[in-house]
Amino acid sequence: MSTLPIPAVVPGAGKSQRMGQPKLLLLFDGQPLIARVVQALRGGGAEPVIVVTPPADTTEGPAVAAAAQGAGAALITPAERPLEMRESVELAIEYLGRENPPSGLVL
Repeated sequence: MSTLPIPAVVPGAGKSQRMGQPKLLLLFDGQPLIARVVQALRGGGAEPVIVVTPPADTTEGPAVAAAAQGAGAALITPAERPLEMRESVELAIEYLGRENPPSGLVL
């Protein structure tokens, strides 16, 4: 019996205000945390892994996008930073529902 891959969504467009710095760019074993998250999800069988990144005009946006894409993620880069995590998840669900909507996802 064949199983279909389950997509994963990483809502990574937040400001990291409590952290004081972009947490997805913190190094973990020499790699940005976002790259490690994407690799772990892909290694666990998630496909595709979708990362909602900060907008391209933010300080951290291009670096988060590059690290996530380099690890094999598909990117959604909104023009404006979502105010709440829910908005990032909704963007990803809309993206996933365009062609062949999955029966579930990993968040």
